[in-house]
Order: sequence, then structure tokens, then C-alpha cells
Amino acid sequence: MGTLYGIGIIVLAFKMRPINDGLYLKQEMKALGYITLVSVSIWGMLNIFTVERFIGNAVITVAALLAHFFVISLPLFKTYSWEKPTSSFDDGYDAFRDFLIQEFSSENLDFFENAEIFLADYQAEEDFDAREAAKDYKGLYETFVKPYSVSWVNLPGTVVEDFQAPLSKGKDLESSLKSGIVTAEELFRAAKAASNNIFGLMYTDAFRRFMKSKEYAAFAQGVNGAEFAALQANTQV
Repeated sequence: MGTLYGIGIIVLAFKMRPINDGLYLKQEMKALGYITLVSVSIWGMLNIFTVERFIGNAVITVAALLAHFFVISLPLFKTYSWEKPTSSFDDGYDAFRDFLIQEFSSENLDFFENAEIFLADYQAEEDFDAREAAKDYKGLYETFVKPYSVSWVNLPGTVVEDFQAPLSKGKDLESSLKSGIVTAEELFRAAKAASNNIFGLMYTDAFRRFMKSKEYAAFAQGVNGAEFAALQANTQV
């Protein structure tokens, strides 16, 4: 019985591997399983030659194992199920976006997302595509950075000037990139500077209000304990 219990605990711990466990409960479960197996083995070797003691101790051991299973292990396993959680950090991202929409500032998150996509797409390329990069960079500028654009974001004047500078060199950005008048690094630096600025603005302003909002409270209720602890640790301001 003790051996089966120990094996069961180890199996459950391994099945829970996909769960984000900031409290290290899976490791504790595995350790408990290994300790149980070792303890049962030693106990059996010491008592196997004394039938009366073996039976008496067996009853006590089985009762203790059953009590531990139903009081601690089973509730713990149900709480940290290996099924995919109903809420995730993607849900938190969506909740933050909904909050920004209500505050009429969702363009900040849109710009940050698009700027990071631009950087991820082109910085990783071995063969830099000047035509596509120029088109996407110009799209960022005309949608978010250009004064009075559709989704104008609030950037410092120097950041706007640095972002606009590659567009003002040469006939057009594509030909400037191909001729070397403008380098890809200039685009990356300008996009990253703007992205970092908007991220800092959201983090120190809107995100602090979001942490106190009903949207955040609703999201937090759907997150399991380990995820929520990790979230709080990563978002303390």
C-alpha cells in the first residue's frame, strides 16, 4: 500500500509538469513520493520477520497514508490539475487592452505590439528585405507617430524626430536603405526607442490604475494560485 501510494504521488507530480508552479509544490510532491518509497522499504525490511508487529504497524501505516492522501494530496492535486487553466496571461493581456479601450488609450498598446513585431520580424532576418521593412516602418510612422495620425501616441519630440529622420533622407525609405543612406540599424534603434518609451508610459501610468480596476480583479479570480503569485511578483510597483 505504501509503495503504491509513493508511486502514485510521483506520477501525479510528473503529470503536473505543464503547470506554472511558483510555490514548488510539484517538487515537494515528488520528494514526498520518493521518501515514502524509501521509508516503506526500510520499514518492511525491519518488520518482515515479526508477524504480529508487521500486522500492527501495517494497520497504523495504512491509516496514516490514507489520511494523508485524502486530507493533503487529493485536495492539492485537484487544485493544481494538469488540465489547461481556464485563465492565462493571455487573458490578462486582453483584460489590460479592454481597460485601455475604456480609457481611450488602447493605441499605446497597439503601437507597442506593432513595433515589437516589426523588430522581431526584421532583426532576425539574415537577408534584410528593404522593401517590406520600409513599408512596415512607414506604416508605423503614419499610423502612430506622425502628429495627428489615426492612432497618434504621445512620444517626446526627440523620439519623434529620431523616428522620422530615416524617412526624410533620400527619395524614399526603400531606396535609401538599398543605397546605404539609411541603415537597418537606424530603423531598429528608432523603433526600439519609441517602443520602450510607450512601454514605460503604460507601466508607470495606465498599468498602475489597471492593477486596481475591476478588469484586473476579474482576471485575477480566474488565475490559479501559483500563476497569481508569480504575476504579483512580476508586477509589483
